[in-house]
Amino acid sequence: MRKIASMAVGILCAAVISVSVGADYNDELDSLISENSSSSYFSSITLKAGLPVMVKDSVEVQMRNTPVVINGTTYVSPIDLVSHYDADYEESGNVFFITQGSMKVSGEVGSDILWLEFSQNSMFNTAVRMQAECIRLGNVIYLPVRAIVENVFAGNVLWSDETQRILLTRDYQTKRLIVKVKGDASIIEAIPCAAKVSDNSGHWIIQFDNNTADYIVKQYDEFLSMQHGNIEYSDPDILIISA
Repeated sequence: MRKIASMAVGILCAAVISVSVGADYNDELDSLISENSSSSYFSSITLKAGLPVMVKDSVEVQMRNTPVVINGTTYVSPIDLVSHYDADYEESGNVFFITQGSMKVSGEVGSDILWLEFSQNSMFNTAVRMQAECIRLGNVIYLPVRAIVENVFAGNVLWSDETQRILLTRDYQTKRLIVKVKGDASIIEAIPCAAKVSDNSGHWIIQFDNNTADYIVKQYDEFLSMQHGNIEYSDPDILIISA
């Protein structure tokens, strides 16, 4: 992945654009980053079935409910994850709701379908089929961890055979894309977002509003990545939290 600049207070972007740019571009970029940064950024979260503790960037965080494995699928309670993804969670009987910015996700115990609705981007409304049904254990609703992280929060779920732990990352938390345009930039200019910065040599930084769901940012990233005739690359601005 490519990164764009150093950020304040121990936060680094994950790659550097190797171009010569002027002071105006650097000033605009610094302003864009500082105005849209968040204290909730993280590099990774690790968790393990049977342990009620997650590790968030080397810091242990107590979980309300212990992750479990059922028929080969690892389940977590959504309430233990949502705050780390700038989201809210609520229940009504066997129905649950997850809200992140303009996105509202709903599902029900006994169903393997998640409904994603976007109040500001209804064209992205969709239904997602999980690899297993939502379940209730006692008074707690559980979802497959892969379903909630990948499908709801546009993150990654990696399994380590060596540690027997699950690693979670959040690629789109900055709400920012790094794009290299090969020709006409009209495709970039047409994307609705909070801000855009260009160095006039084809490199663009696209900043979405902080209220934009990670899912939406990923959809635009994938759309741009498919425009092979005009886009050289499109990547999320991934962060590394320094020690």
